Amino acid sequence: NLAKHAWDDRHHVQMARTAALVYTRSASRSRMARWRERRLMKRLPAVRDAVVLTSTGFDTFVEESSPLRGPLEGAYELRVMLANPVGEALRRRADSLPPDITVLSLQTEIEASIAFLANLRKRGTKVALKFYDQMPFWKVAVLGDHAWVQFCHPGFPVSEQPEYVFALHEDNPRQGLFVPFYVHALERWNEPAHPEYDFDRNELVYRDAAGNEAARAPL
Repeated sequence: NLAKHAWDDRHHVQMARTAALVYTRSASRSRMARWRERRLMKRLPAVRDAVVLTSTGFDTFVEESSPLRGPLEGAYELRVMLANPVGEALRRRADSLPPDITVLSLQTEIEASIAFLANLRKRGTKVALKFYDQMPFWKVAVLGDHAWVQFCHPGFPVSEQPEYVFALHEDNPRQGLFVPFYVHALERWNEPAHPEYDFDRNELVYRDAAGNEAARAPL
């Protein structure tokens, strides 16, 4: 029995290494999970740039219990994509969630995230914010060579979903799931259909495929 357990454990560790999975937690966030989470964050090097693709961003930027808030505050450059607060997709998302979560509550969370990012921008962080108008599918936060991933399950808040952390294999970048999720976030960011937010004028800036400004609209 000991030999079988040792073999199974070794096999599971090898599978996790192949997938580049370095941490996972269930939605309950037990005491042991929080301890492992803190250990992981302490081992992370200083984050220079980050890419965050999420719905409202509240549990990432605003909540004090967020493990990513500290590293994001210390980053040099942030690229963030949030759900359009006046888009149809946000209404569909609210309709699929429990009754206590409404369009107004989601808009309030987005407003708080914008205020957090605006404050970082005033402190010297290079911040770019875009909005998308599709139902969220993945929540992806890439900080340096680590990617935090959660599935946006229809009908359930993202905070209730398991979380997975994938790390870049420096010796073999093609191995593991870090690169696919990082590329997914970058591809969504580079899609020209998503308007960029002008913090100074509180406007949405629409650009053409060449990156030239095509139109503006107040948020």
